[in-house]
Amino acid sequence: MAHLRAECVRLGLRSVNVSGDRARLRGVDLPPSKRVRLERLFPGARARDNEFVVPLLGPTPEIAHEIIDLLAELFPSESPTDKPVVSAAS
Repeated sequence: MAHLRAECVRLGLRSVNVSGDRARLRGVDLPPSKRVRLERLFPGARARDNEFVVPLLGPTPEIAHEIIDLLAELFPSESPTDKPVVSAAS
């Protein structure tokens, strides 16, 4: 659960609500490119202003991990190795 909270803070998500087989995430306005990616990666997902709803597939104890995986797919974190190398001019 702590990892999910950390991801929410990193992305600026204000709330994550799970009801039945769906999760509603609020606080991030997805640009059109991310909306298309969301709907392609997670059929049945819907995005609106400042929130998106995704279907959940896993059993209840694994929901946090499923949401973390979803967030990693939509918003990959930048690691130091992903950043371009800038060298000083001589």
